[in-house]
Amino acid sequence: MKMPVLKVRVVMAAVFALGLLFSTASSCTSAKCHNGECTVTFEGGPGSTTVSGLDDAEVALIAVEGDRVHVSIGGQQAELTKGVLARLAGKQVVATEVTAEKVVLRIV
Repeated sequence: MKMPVLKVRVVMAAVFALGLLFSTASSCTSAKCHNGECTVTFEGGPGSTTVSGLDDAEVALIAVEGDRVHVSIGGQQAELTKGVLARLAGKQVVATEVTAEKVVLRIV
């Protein structure tokens, strides 16, 4: 008995969504702050963390595309290019390392 095309598509979409959920859940995020400067490292894909050195602001990596990253700090979103200083949520931010496996942000 053949499965209708719609059911196949629904099953495939569910499997894809679960894959995204588990791949995101496996990401590791760390933050280190010293003298008002913080380094936030995302390993294994998108994720988020609350950074006490930034007045408990949430820092999130939303997406990585080549040498560009889409990030959110304190609810404000921006697209950053590796090595280019930007201003976001009243802070200076630069993506110092951008690969598919690891993103490092320096926030001052």
